[in-house]
Amino acid sequence: MRYRFVLDRSACCCLAAILFWFVGPFGAQGQPAALPEDAAYVQVSADGHLELHGERVRFWGLTGKFPGMPKGSDADPYEVNEAIVARLNALGFNLIRMFDRPRAGEPYVKGDRSKNDVLDHFVAVCKREGIAIWKASMIKGAVSSEDVDVIDDSATADAWSEAVGDRYKLGKKGLATFWDARLQALSLANAKSVADHFNQHTRLRWGDDPVFVVWELVNEDWWFFHMMRGLHLKQPDFFQLTLREQWNAFLRDKYGNEVALRETWRGNLLPGENLESGSVAMLPLGRDLSGADQAKSLGVDVDEAVTGDIRMSDFNGPRGQDVVAFLLEIWIDTKRQQHEAVKTWGKSCHLSPTVWDTGIGWSLATQYMHQHADAVAHSTYINGTHHPDPTHHRAPWWSTLEEPPALCWGQPWLEQNKIAGKPFFVYENNIMQPAKYRGEHPMRMATLGAIQDWDIVVTHYYGFPQDPRTDEPYTQAMDYTTLGHPQGYHFQYDRVLQSALTFAGTVFRNGHLSPAPEPTTFVFGRNSLLDPNMSAYRDVADRFMPTAFRYGSRIEIDPEREDDEILGPSRRRGVYEPNPYRPTEQIRLDHQRGHLVFDAPGAAAFCGFFAEVEAPIEFGHGLTLRDVRIDNEPGIAYPVTADEKYLTFGVASTDGLPLDQTRHARLLLASTSFNDGFRMEHDALTREWFRNGRQAFPDGAGGLPVRYAVPSITLDPGPLSGMRYRVLDWHFREIDRGVVGEGVWELPPDRRRFVIELTRDVDAP
Repeated sequence: MRYRFVLDRSACCCLAAILFWFVGPFGAQGQPAALPEDAAYVQVSADGHLELHGERVRFWGLTGKFPGMPKGSDADPYEVNEAIVARLNALGFNLIRMFDRPRAGEPYVKGDRSKNDVLDHFVAVCKREGIAIWKASMIKGAVSSEDVDVIDDSATADAWSEAVGDRYKLGKKGLATFWDARLQALSLANAKSVADHFNQHTRLRWGDDPVFVVWELVNEDWWFFHMMRGLHLKQPDFFQLTLREQWNAFLRDKYGNEVALRETWRGNLLPGENLESGSVAMLPLGRDLSGADQAKSLGVDVDEAVTGDIRMSDFNGPRGQDVVAFLLEIWIDTKRQQHEAVKTWGKSCHLSPTVWDTGIGWSLATQYMHQHADAVAHSTYINGTHHPDPTHHRAPWWSTLEEPPALCWGQPWLEQNKIAGKPFFVYENNIMQPAKYRGEHPMRMATLGAIQDWDIVVTHYYGFPQDPRTDEPYTQAMDYTTLGHPQGYHFQYDRVLQSALTFAGTVFRNGHLSPAPEPTTFVFGRNSLLDPNMSAYRDVADRFMPTAFRYGSRIEIDPEREDDEILGPSRRRGVYEPNPYRPTEQIRLDHQRGHLVFDAPGAAAFCGFFAEVEAPIEFGHGLTLRDVRIDNEPGIAYPVTADEKYLTFGVASTDGLPLDQTRHARLLLASTSFNDGFRMEHDALTREWFRNGRQAFPDGAGGLPVRYAVPSITLDPGPLSGMRYRVLDWHFREIDRGVVGEGVWELPPDRRRFVIELTRDVDAP
């Protein structure tokens, strides 16, 4: 069999890893603390969700440069760690997807403020304060020719060393990792160094510490995607040769001889290709090849007369299916070996879920890989929040609430990827800044998260911690597309977006919204899975979003069956789409009037254009929203007009109880904001579209002070009557307090307001 060599070497590596775990890497650092009981670790429950101490748990997280130091600051890094964890906790996050990893071979003394010491202190603070960690990208870094002895194979040592040279990247750059035994072994060792690291602050190895709730092999590998587009042709010659050898071995193992191969492929071989000599090219790929590319792919044994361009259409179906089958086999086999190794590296590694990869969402083959892991992880972004058509009634802006529901710009990456019986994680998401109507994005995430019954939602990107000695460290101009990150996804200084994130996180973490009761299942068989055109979604692509938001959806890929099937009702995009969408009795999505409503025992919310409704919004538990007003601060770049009254409002309990019983709840009230001096060149939008958004901001993104559209409302408080409230500003300082009366509750305009905390005194039993 083709894999015998790879499997034997990897098995030896895994055995060595197991022995190293039992012997222990601690040395002079001392023995670790006793390991917690199993229930203290986040695990996948029998029904395919996450549980902790026997109860379901959901995580609302973020990514950022943690731990990190404010630029140019001489603050104590321990104080910085404490401050950022305290703020993230107050903002409602309970998970960090962390990329930082210990520096191997750099021992430290607890308290020396070295890189590893500060990192471990941060982990310990997160653990103490109840913030879990998703360890991202365990396989990361590079190897060199000096690592050749990881596998004892003198016959290939020199060629391998020459191919690797001074530096060969692991992770998503290392395509050959999936067919080279040495790179596989080195990847395992690279990942294991993370699990083996001993934290002197917690007295536990990372691999044993329950603060780590997800272990991720690699971030955004996109291996199959890259291979089908021919990027392996850029690999060193040695790796191309060994891939071709394994491909021909795969064909010989499947067909036995060239006669059988030709019979199945219907003689569809190129001049000079011969199975016996191992010169059959790994074609077709997912794109056409130029003459130069295909010559490199075919190798020296192929007739030189083949010089023209090669198109995918030049090949028949069976040959293309064999290419996909071969790539899937070596891809999933290597991922499985990595997975099985991780499970031996500690109690957390063993009990908590392992994610094999993150993304790519619009690929049936990639989804097939995901369904073999402990959990599925995908992302989404809303790119292009300004509209290029000056006749659009919200121009130059665009609201996702005024179109049929979707959480993407074009192709869905979240709506179609939920697998029944398996946890689903959103590893990244956000809406691109600048965006006038950005408060709706977290609300949409909470909406689909409920419908699809997700387990983790992570928002990107928070950025660096701030100096805790500063009075108002978060009073800074918002990051836009023209600054720093070219995509404009930073949200650390965005009070409007963060208020929606805090509220949506409260709804999601507490499971206030019920999932769709009978989701439709899209079943894909072998014919679609092995389609080299990667167009298996073609016939049903326009059904994913309307079906998910209307009924909920699941996906199942079964290579044991041939054809596809849709189990349950489905909808297509088109003029006959229903409005409003009602996936459950608790969620209403009205894209004709541009708003969404949550109406559940523990949460109530309205997000969108109140001017399109005007009538009071009555919620089922007696709470009523009415009399919405928006006061625009002088100088705001794009005021919220009277025919918009754009608002994000919500109240939700933080203890999971209904609003009439809760002891603690949060109330959100926000509209929009812009940096002072922000201006957009509208003509540039029509010329360049959003991808060249920088050209739309000739005067820059503006600065302080941030200018707000400040909402005020009237509430019939219903279940909130009698609760005490505290109004907190962006820095969690109290600016007002009182008691909610029995009559109307007026919430006046206040630019300082960030969140309202509500508490109810309950007599002790």
